[in-house]
Amino acid sequence: MDDEKIMLSDGKTTLGMKLVRTKEEAFLLCHSEAKEAKEKSILSLKEQRFEQALSAIKEGLGKPKRQKKYDTVIERIGRLKERYKVGNLYTIKVEQTEGKATDIHFDKNAQAQAKEEAIGTYVVRTNRLDLGGEEISKLHRSLSTVGESFETMKGNLGLRPNFHHTDTPTIAHVHVTVLAYHMLAGILKKLRTAGIHYNWNTIRNILATHIRVTTTLNTKDGHVIDIRTCTTPTEKQHMIYNKLHIKHTPLGRKYVKSPMNTQRCSAEK
Repeated sequence: MDDEKIMLSDGKTTLGMKLVRTKEEAFLLCHSEAKEAKEKSILSLKEQRFEQALSAIKEGLGKPKRQKKYDTVIERIGRLKERYKVGNLYTIKVEQTEGKATDIHFDKNAQAQAKEEAIGTYVVRTNRLDLGGEEISKLHRSLSTVGESFETMKGNLGLRPNFHHTDTPTIAHVHVTVLAYHMLAGILKKLRTAGIHYNWNTIRNILATHIRVTTTLNTKDGHVIDIRTCTTPTEKQHMIYNKLHIKHTPLGRKYVKSPMNTQRCSAEK
């Protein structure tokens, strides 16, 4: 068994690996510190909310006009297990007297400890016996990138839903989405090279407040003045624009005066 650690492309994340080979297959046990921290945070939040909900049911058993029927309490606990997906990590005992729940006891079980020990760990299985641990991991991460790419195209870039009913507009829809993804991938790569590891959703949320504003004024002589300006970018917006080498205010100030009773075209036509 080989033990090794590699540094990923972000220059911060370390990946630990153990490679085991058989006659036909290779198994790579990987442990990611970043994945461990993320999964621990998610699991901890679920457990906290699950325990709070159980405690609320337990406290209700001692208060008047609260539901105490044993079957109903069991059903409520079942719904909590389904909602938070951590019920199997707890041993829960409901005491009852004459069909009424009187107390609830809950504590973490052995599965919880096993779950915590496995956090951040995954196994990659392959029949490529000619590859080392780092090469297998690199191929696996490239497949994950492909999956994330399709997710981005289907979600953020609008590949679906696709409401077209004939081949030509459908092909055009997919083609535009793929072109948009190539632009997106180039932007993300440029930002990662500059040390910014935001995903596309985060970038969109940061830049969403930098907008174009129209101020309309009526004059005494019966005209309307439209003034188009950009809002002032925030510090984070400045940082992203600087890394991409683009202007902080891509559009200049526009001033348009037109008669009030005349249909006017947009100042940005």
